[in-house]
Amino acid sequence: MFRAQADDPSGRLAPGPIWGPYPMRAPHLRRGLADAWRDRLYALDGRRGRRLALAVLRRADNIDRAGQPLDIARSSAAGARLPRLDALALACVAARRTLGFDPYPSQVQAAATMLDGGLAELATGEGKTLALALAAAAQALDGTPVHVVSVNDYLVERDALGLAPLYQALGLSVDRILQSDDPARRRIAYRADVVYSTGRELMFDYLRDRMAGIDHGGLEAHAEALRDGAGAQPLLRGLCCALIDEADSILIDEATLPCILATPVSAQEAAFTAEAIRLARLLWQGRDYRLDAQAGSVSLTEAGVARLRALTGAEGPDSDVSQTANAQRDPEQASWHLERIRHDRIGMALAALHCYQRDRDYLVHEGRVEIVDRHTGRIASGRTWSRGLHQMIEIKEGVALTAPHETASRIAAQQFFARYWRIGGLSATLREARHELASMYGLAVTAIAPRHRSRRRDLGTWLFPTTERLHAAVLDRTRALAAQGRPVLVATRDVAESEQLAGAMRAEGIEPTVLNARHDREEADIVAKAGIAGRVTIATNMAGRGTDIALDAAAIAAGGLAMVATCVQPSRRLDRQLQGRSARRGEPGTVETLASADAPLAGASNGRLPLTGRLATLVASRFAPWLLRAIQIAEEKRIFSERRRLYEQDVGRERSHVIGHIDE
Repeated sequence: MFRAQADDPSGRLAPGPIWGPYPMRAPHLRRGLADAWRDRLYALDGRRGRRLALAVLRRADNIDRAGQPLDIARSSAAGARLPRLDALALACVAARRTLGFDPYPSQVQAAATMLDGGLAELATGEGKTLALALAAAAQALDGTPVHVVSVNDYLVERDALGLAPLYQALGLSVDRILQSDDPARRRIAYRADVVYSTGRELMFDYLRDRMAGIDHGGLEAHAEALRDGAGAQPLLRGLCCALIDEADSILIDEATLPCILATPVSAQEAAFTAEAIRLARLLWQGRDYRLDAQAGSVSLTEAGVARLRALTGAEGPDSDVSQTANAQRDPEQASWHLERIRHDRIGMALAALHCYQRDRDYLVHEGRVEIVDRHTGRIASGRTWSRGLHQMIEIKEGVALTAPHETASRIAAQQFFARYWRIGGLSATLREARHELASMYGLAVTAIAPRHRSRRRDLGTWLFPTTERLHAAVLDRTRALAAQGRPVLVATRDVAESEQLAGAMRAEGIEPTVLNARHDREEADIVAKAGIAGRVTIATNMAGRGTDIALDAAAIAAGGLAMVATCVQPSRRLDRQLQGRSARRGEPGTVETLASADAPLAGASNGRLPLTGRLATLVASRFAPWLLRAIQIAEEKRIFSERRRLYEQDVGRERSHVIGHIDE
């Protein structure tokens, strides 16, 4: 723990003469796989990590018993530079005095792991929020600007406000970035020592700086920005240190979702998008195109290619001569004469009509199409599909069209977070992704032993031949558990299933509370009451992250929270996220999975089990766990391959961007 940084002999990493006005790791200086495995071997010594955590707490006890003011303890600790052990001890003292929290060894060990540039797997209920704050405070005491990255605006604002007394007691400033903040507000917030934000807001602000040429322009670019006035000044102070909450969600689940800065497209392009939907509705499934809704793919048949050519007036093969003539006659029609563009746009329109499903991929809320994040179950506020897809779905749903845009600049999390000089993070579910985290980011995972032995019981996995049989079983199981006085959390695949199950329960006299993307504003209140004895809550994956279901005494006495999942997630890691809602901090609880053979894995593009009749009965009774696990592993490999492919595409695009900048 606390190894010397090879790239930072002084410890302090901040804008200035040494690191430049905008510190940032160049793409070709990414931490490599060798670094991760070296760190991994180092991290295996868990006993050493715990001994160090206990030493930090002893140092904190000494400061507390002496009654030293924190500012005096800080200045007398070690002269010009505060060692990280002492900085972490001061953060522990500040937590005690301002928040009333006495940090546990597991929290201190997790903070030390993050300060060493690693990822800590800390079990649910162990206090990840405080562990992050300890690491952020210790790093900021060194003079390094720190970005604490969370998964949504609610947690950003909650943690920045709730932990402010801790930072202020140490003489540190703290602020937050929300989606609604304007550039002037953001510029002020980024001047704080510790800034809480979502990853997407950080990426968007980095793109704004990059488009202004500030991130790679050096001192000359900054001097020019200052001459041009406040509007041209950078938003960020560089990419010095990022500490990531729910690191697997941000670095893996959302890694390939690009942040895109867009500019409005021409009126002709908007008309082209509307025409694509009109033409797609004239094609017949089976004759003109083949549809695989689960895989989200559409392919034109030979008959469809010919019909599309006739509908668009694109006679004969494409040629430069015909393209030029068509462009002079009608610029909009010219695009339809390009076979590649014609097929691409019609394929997208067919996908919008048949592959993207309402109440699964998106909601229609207050006259707007809003994307549902499949990983979290929440509305992806501010996010839109690109290349006209969003407008196609708006036409499909008959709502007012938003202005279409085209890409001006983009970046994905895989590229963005690799540019931080220092990076650390934690989550309760990292071990399954440790190889990917090592190969993609050069980050090693350290498992932190929990304070309490888990009392969670896994009641197994059961497979039913049809969704109707599954829902009937879920209804019976929920009624029996609630009658025992236990709170029940039913985890569903998507919004549509959550509301379907809720309707079935109400018809049987059970009054559940529903938590999905339609009720995101009531999330905190719903979660606060979900641990009451006998209460039934139906939720999508919104219940899997950033929530803590507190049980009342009667619920604990009855056996704790019962978590009933109606589907298998696309990866074992996501299954563990949901299971982590039950039996936290040594409390009792159970988890069980009831799945349907005629439905795919939750959030997956495939994985359907076409089982019927006696075969389904046999599988349901004997082989369900093994069969579902095999499909889950295959899905994990497919998703990882897709992430790797997109990463390589992004790297190629980034290299082109860098070469283009050098040529200029």
